[in-house]
Amino acid sequence: MSEIKHGTLSGAKHHKCRCLPCAVASAAWQARRHRQVAYGTWQPFVDAAPALAHIESLHGRGMTWQQIAAAAGVYVTDLQRLRGVGAQRRSDRIRPETERKLLAVEFTNAPASPQSMTPALGSMRRLRALRANGWSAQVLTEQLGVPRQTVGIIAQARQKFVMARTAQDIAELYEFLHDQDPLNAGLGLVVVERTARAAEHAGWAPPRAWAGRDIDDPAAEPGRARGRGGYAVAPMGSRRQALVEDTAELARQGLPREVIAARLGVTWDAVQHAHSRCGVPMPELAA
Repeated sequence: MSEIKHGTLSGAKHHKCRCLPCAVASAAWQARRHRQVAYGTWQPFVDAAPALAHIESLHGRGMTWQQIAAAAGVYVTDLQRLRGVGAQRRSDRIRPETERKLLAVEFTNAPASPQSMTPALGSMRRLRALRANGWSAQVLTEQLGVPRQTVGIIAQARQKFVMARTAQDIAELYEFLHDQDPLNAGLGLVVVERTARAAEHAGWAPPRAWAGRDIDDPAAEPGRARGRGGYAVAPMGSRRQALVEDTAELARQGLPREVIAARLGVTWDAVQHAHSRCGVPMPELAA
């Protein structure tokens, strides 16, 4: 459940909060509504299409739904209702103030502060999927360079938020390992099968089950793929360097970011993160 933003109409109406700031916000909205009705200017809803097109464009250029929601000062669930995610019916009309907030959001690809916190859901799903393919917790811990208990804590959903840097590292590792067979990386068959069986017993979906789905979307559900499969691995540092070099070569060919990411088989966030970790500036890209 999303965190309540106190002092807002949404907090009072949708979350039933009865704190003083939410009560004041609700009363102010009601007073404004009565004035607009009296003057004949009451317009409770507007066409949602322009706002929907704008946020879809921002997301298509690389902003996450969490970034868009934070920039607009709305909930991620508000965006899900607007988009008709999952079982929710798409909203055809929205409040004018919501439209103004969403249309005011400008695109940014600035990465989050490494020390900032981000929802752990996507990180949890990625770690579980890698475990379902046979990657042991020990290997994931070594690759990520985190304390031994961190992988278990995140995979077991024992915390709702993780540091942005950790989430980026997990996403990058997932991009490299999700279609790799751990047996080709030197892991023993006993360890791989034991890890995969434990994950399957826990009901953890493998990477193939997330194909074509937004693994970070709270409303997304994995498919029915079971067991390992759908697949050697170089050290993390060399993989990052290779990603940086390949990006530079594709940029020299005049390819835009969407094509480069597709050619490399990773997200654009992973490309940016690799450059940051290697201390290499991003190359100039075609518009």
